[in-house]
Amino acid sequence: MRGCSRILCVVWLVVARGSLVGCDAGPAVEYAVAVAKVENGNVAGLTASEILALNQTWASVVAARNSITGEDPVFAFTNQQAGALVSFFQVNEVRGHENGRAEAFANKLRTDPGSLLGLPELATAIAGTALAFDFSSVSTQDLLDIFRPLGEFASAPWY
Repeated sequence: MRGCSRILCVVWLVVARGSLVGCDAGPAVEYAVAVAKVENGNVAGLTASEILALNQTWASVVAARNSITGEDPVFAFTNQQAGALVSFFQVNEVRGHENGRAEAFANKLRTDPGSLLGLPELATAIAGTALAFDFSSVSTQDLLDIFRPLGEFASAPWY
């Protein structure tokens, strides 16, 4: 249950932050739900809105610490690109630690990324960006680069 305390902290922080500054807590809730899904291995259960929430939250974290770390800004996904990621995770059935599908995906990602389904569609959605890749010769690093804008926490299962 290590994830429960982390999730509760995230929910508390983002909801408190939203109410302190008078913001809509909707994106904060989407972020918390997304974190819970990732932590439970249900990556295929993410929605495009939740992908965007992960992406935007990570971009905010990196921007806040940029003056100290000098990190590059985080790539910002469009709605179409977030939808392509959702489709990619769904077609590869990345859900659940209990049935081994998340682990099977991680193994394919590390050992044979070209065997993953939905690569042409993902490549099309990402084309023309800094994350563009050739689906016929995709590498593990190409895909990790696409997952990285979701944040360290969201991309950790694939390392």
